[in-house]
Amino acid sequence: QTSRLFWRWWRKQTPSQQDRYATLGPLVSVLLFLAAIIAAFWYLRNEEIEREQEAVKRDTEVVQQQIRMRLVENQEQLLRLARDVSLKPGDPEVFTKQADDFIRARPEILSVSWVQRDGRMKATRNAFSLPIAPDQMPEISVEDTDWREHFPGAEPRQAFKSARENNAPVYSRPYLNPQGVRVLQLQMPMMERGQFSGTLVTEYALDPLMRYLVPREIAARHAMNLIEVSG
Repeated sequence: QTSRLFWRWWRKQTPSQQDRYATLGPLVSVLLFLAAIIAAFWYLRNEEIEREQEAVKRDTEVVQQQIRMRLVENQEQLLRLARDVSLKPGDPEVFTKQADDFIRARPEILSVSWVQRDGRMKATRNAFSLPIAPDQMPEISVEDTDWREHFPGAEPRQAFKSARENNAPVYSRPYLNPQGVRVLQLQMPMMERGQFSGTLVTEYALDPLMRYLVPREIAARHAMNLIEVSG
């Protein structure tokens, strides 16, 4: 029925009109061909974008896992150090030797400090005060000043308060230290006879954390940055 109506309509057209309609056929074919090519390119481009996004997501998850594992490993080492120091609170050499070994093996660590419950600094070690030779007897650095003079700002104070109140390791929010380096702190509480006796304050530099823990093959593919929740 449809073809019969078409031929009836077609015979009613003049020869010139039929010629014009006949020339539209190849044009419509070309347009349909172009539309098919555009649709194919669009589909392939979307597939490529999705693959790139999945690759970025996988690489980001790998980096997150690397950093998380490093922080957990460091936290376990610091927990052992806190226990050893708590067993011999009158011997700062125990702290100094182990803190030097800890810092020397980790380029992202700027310093490890022993803060007493009253906020007085018992001893501190930093990456710039390490002995040249690992077997060299370290110079014991004992401080008797308020720890807030060494770590000014609201972030360290809030982390110290949380560690004291919760008796649990606490990471501070990132902040700029007095040297202008963007850092964060881990406050590891120390216990003596079941009572809070102070914290081990470990200062992380964020730039080395990314520089050394992002695998080279991922760093070659992407530029990665640490961004706070606030942006």
